[in-house]
Amino acid sequence: MKGGVHILKEPAQVFEKTKGMIGYNLITHQTTAAGLPVKSVLVHEGVDIEKEFYFAFLHDRPNQGLCCVFSKKGGMDIEKVAEEDPAAIHTKQICIEKGMSADEAFDVCDKLGITGPMRD
Repeated sequence: MKGGVHILKEPAQVFEKTKGMIGYNLITHQTTAAGLPVKSVLVHEGVDIEKEFYFAFLHDRPNQGLCCVFSKKGGMDIEKVAEEDPAAIHTKQICIEKGMSADEAFDVCDKLGITGPMRD
């Protein structure tokens, strides 16, 4: 079993894959070398994806606050993007006391190429 995301077509496949995942020790770039046991599985209906982004809020330890990490190169393997094209990944520090301002949010949208009603 490789990775934590699986795209399946039939309910029987979901059932079988879930049985194999529960209790499995998942090892990814985000876990330690020992991995973490899978305790639950999220199943979601398939959707057609027009465009993907990477967007995460993380604890910014050096600044004891939050940061937003984002990239136009979305999808599941952001570690590969970081390795092959580090300039494609952006980080924005967020003041923990003030939160993200509208201007900061617009800057993120601009860098991601988000326009129109989604940006506003």
